[in-house]
Amino acid sequence: MSIVSDLMGGGASGILQGIGQAAIGIRTALTGEAPLDSNKRAELVAQAAQIESQLILAQIAVNKAEAESPSIFKGGWRPAVGWVCVTGLVYSFFLQPLLPWTVGVLHSAPVAPLPTLDTSTLMTLLLGMLGLGGMRTFEKGRGV
Repeated sequence: MSIVSDLMGGGASGILQGIGQAAIGIRTALTGEAPLDSNKRAELVAQAAQIESQLILAQIAVNKAEAESPSIFKGGWRPAVGWVCVTGLVYSFFLQPLLPWTVGVLHSAPVAPLPTLDTSTLMTLLLGMLGLGGMRTFEKGRGV
């Protein structure tokens, strides 16, 4: 039987079934795998969700262990990033503009200008950290 006679054999429902079978055949030819039935698909989705939740719990355990570690190389990188941001802001807003002026006033000698920092990158990092810290404070207030 030809495809046309298969499509026309059952009227409108036959046409739709024929198109559906043709689509399944094309998919199988392209991907090399047959479509899954709904029960198998639901089972795979449930397994994927379970694996993902286990991965999230494992990452939480790793984060907790890192935060509780007394080693500065494991638990100290978050505060270190914060201190780098604070040091950069102190330099950019206080030392760089005021130090040459102070030295010039006290010694009456010209001072070479200090190098400038890219404060846009620094502010992006600092505001991101402050936002995350504020979110965590809000969560702690709610008991999360």
